[in-house]
Amino acid sequence: MAAKAGGSSDSDLSVLRSRCDLRSVVLIGSEADAVSDKGVHAVLRLLRRAGVRPKGAQPFVLRGGIEAFARRFGFCMRAEGEDSRRPLGPCPAELLPPRWAQGRGSPKVNARPPALYLGDLRCCTKFTSSREQLPLQALGVPAVVRLSLGQGLEDESQGVLPGLRVMTIPVRLPTSSSAPPAAPSEITVNVSLSQDWSSPVVPVAGAVPAGTSKDSAASSAADLEFELSAAARLLAAGAREACASAMRQTVPCLLVGPGSPLVAALCLSKVMPGPTRSVDELCALVKLRHPSAEFDALALRALQELLGPAKVEVRQSAGQNQPPLRPPLPPGRTAQAEMLCMQLRHRLRGGPQAETSLGTVRTALDKPHDERLRRLKGSNVRVQREVLAHPEAVALLRLAGFTQAEGDLVLPTGASIQALRDVVAGIVASHS
Repeated sequence: MAAKAGGSSDSDLSVLRSRCDLRSVVLIGSEADAVSDKGVHAVLRLLRRAGVRPKGAQPFVLRGGIEAFARRFGFCMRAEGEDSRRPLGPCPAELLPPRWAQGRGSPKVNARPPALYLGDLRCCTKFTSSREQLPLQALGVPAVVRLSLGQGLEDESQGVLPGLRVMTIPVRLPTSSSAPPAAPSEITVNVSLSQDWSSPVVPVAGAVPAGTSKDSAASSAADLEFELSAAARLLAAGAREACASAMRQTVPCLLVGPGSPLVAALCLSKVMPGPTRSVDELCALVKLRHPSAEFDALALRALQELLGPAKVEVRQSAGQNQPPLRPPLPPGRTAQAEMLCMQLRHRLRGGPQAETSLGTVRTALDKPHDERLRRLKGSNVRVQREVLAHPEAVALLRLAGFTQAEGDLVLPTGASIQALRDVVAGIVASHS
């Protein structure tokens, strides 16, 4: 979206509402400093006036303009008049941009890796393209870390571009192939990242198959949980090794392989300032940068294994033991927020009212220091239409720490900032 200074007409608003799906919004200014560009500010005001918001994230601004973007990412742009049917090459997601450690108090001149990307193996191969530069060549990425899963561990590195240094960390996940074949009504186990561990196959009729005792069914469930835990520990060990290999690189590095989103989340937890992030927040950050990244129950279990239990301070009175304090980050808050967003969209059949309501909720959560947004008055027409009219929106605010007082939704002074972040992460994850 080109940013031009000046007023906005009704025709601009109608075009914005009808032709722009706003899944992602990128503003391109005409001045060198795009952040202070008056045209960029005008477009932001136009978005607010139109009442539409991006579905994926907040609007992005190309700081250096289209010229600076083309110098780095020219491989994913078409020249004017070029055939639009010709596919563009795969573009890796940028997790840590070049010079990512600068401007954080004490700049790390030799921060490792200098840049970190997440993608698939197609980024490392010479696909059919007439482009002069391939993605990794244009980005200057000579190192690739691949977390390989499976039994065969076939050589997926065939056809890799010359000059790339591919470091493969193999992980052999256990399977139940050595066990005798199970009957159709019995529990089956096949450990892989595509397995839906959150809903194991169990008998439907009677809860226990015919001829099987309850003790046998409980034993099968225990075996399933044991195999899941064992597979998670193996996957966590491989991800830890892959993360260490990536963090040792003195050159830009690319993460590939079916387990690469897990490695990316672990790498982000190592470099992000502040306390250790939760599993939900790290997954949301990775999916925000790489929407196609997937985290199934096995990957989530492995990430929890890597992060460890929440560290809480346990105080003891003299001669008296007290129960441990609850962790400040209740598990599942982000998942609850994501589910509430899905319920709201389902109830409103994916209409614009759902996105408008979620946008209003996120605006209140993104600005907890704004006194105007700390108290959403029930007498306000917009609050009534976009928040109070939707039980899911009210539940999201309550989940973040808002309380109801005299018909208003109020954020108490001592509310947890982490709770706000968790709910925002859930809203962001629901767009993926």
